[in-house]
Amino acid sequence: MLVWLANVTVGAKNIINTQYWLDGDVENAQVLLSQIDLSGMHAGIHTISVRAQDSEQAWSAPVTRYFLYSPIEEKASGIIDRQYWLDGKVSEAKGLGTVVDLAGMCPGLHSLSVRVKDNLGKWSAPVTRYFLVPRQEVEKVITNYCYFFDNKDAEMKLGVVTDEEPVFAIDASMLYPGEHTITWLVCDSNGAWSEPVTESFELVYEAIMGDVNDSGSLDITDVVAIANYVMGDTPSVFNVGLADYNKSGSVDITDVVAIANVVMGY
Repeated sequence: MLVWLANVTVGAKNIINTQYWLDGDVENAQVLLSQIDLSGMHAGIHTISVRAQDSEQAWSAPVTRYFLYSPIEEKASGIIDRQYWLDGKVSEAKGLGTVVDLAGMCPGLHSLSVRVKDNLGKWSAPVTRYFLVPRQEVEKVITNYCYFFDNKDAEMKLGVVTDEEPVFAIDASMLYPGEHTITWLVCDSNGAWSEPVTESFELVYEAIMGDVNDSGSLDITDVVAIANYVMGDTPSVFNVGLADYNKSGSVDITDVVAIANVVMGY
């Protein structure tokens, strides 16, 4: 409310009427009272012009003053609603509770925006924060294995790993004593094979060379067993690593002769 007081006597003339108008709009001049209602005006700089009429019907020159109008706004007293949206999708805004459901979001960087509405129906400016959804790794277990010796991948051996048999044995009975390599790979439950790993090792037999039936002694039964193996008939108990008596890398008739000579004392 703009208060204006005018009750002036000039000489023998009395003021009988006063008028005012706002922002130069003299055509809509109003009678000046003790209070002027400024409701409905927009905030900012305005002008008010006033003129007076004396008892002889003469109007004074208008007096103009500038003023700043700042309407008193009603203050909010509480929050009545909360909203959030993800990744800038304000059209998909949802009511904000104590938990934000992130189910189904792809791994990576995302944004969360939140705004509130007061009891006057006005929304606040949104506040945005960034967060990272980690990649959910599916638990993987080893289901298969394979290995081969001395780079002979054509002689690769395959196996299955189960909960009942989580540990598997490596059969080195076909190797002769000495330096060797083993290359192995494993396969997980997603069907992915690992990179091959090659390691060196030395094979040492505590058994007697030529004792292919693991009897603890070298005798004619070993000679017969090796001879049968050379002719294509592998005995049920036969250690190939011990059969390569001359360490030539293969089992042949020379090994049969060599072991036979040892058995006969030559």
